[in-house]
Amino acid sequence: VIERLKDNPRITLLDGYTDTLDHISGADIVLSDYSGAIFDAIFLDRPVALFQPGYTQSVKRTDDRSIEISCGSKLGEVLASDDSLITFFDRLASEGYNLVNAQMNPSDLLSNKGKAVPAALELLEQLINDEVERTIVQES
Repeated sequence: VIERLKDNPRITLLDGYTDTLDHISGADIVLSDYSGAIFDAIFLDRPVALFQPGYTQSVKRTDDRSIEISCGSKLGEVLASDDSLITFFDRLASEGYNLVNAQMNPSDLLSNKGKAVPAALELLEQLINDEVERTIVQES
């Protein structure tokens, strides 16, 4: 799929090492997998599509509690295969395809509304005191 899309001048492919905010703010749509770019796009009021084909994780990084999985269809269109991704791009290229922004309000994505600073300070103290169990990813 990337080989097919990489030479299209209307498509910008970004990796995890790129500062994405300028690209996202000017994008017609943001296509992402399980990246934080999804949330940057929603906060910048850009439409989102999620590429979430079935996969096997060698290191557990996400599960059904992850918001991009549990609320995927509220964030944007969910594409579950290479074929659906290609069909999606074909629809984007044709006239009349309407890009729909997320059905979720960006504030719905926030936790500790109005209490973020005390919650962050409490968590920092727990981290300093080594009271937070780390995931496998954090340990590595």
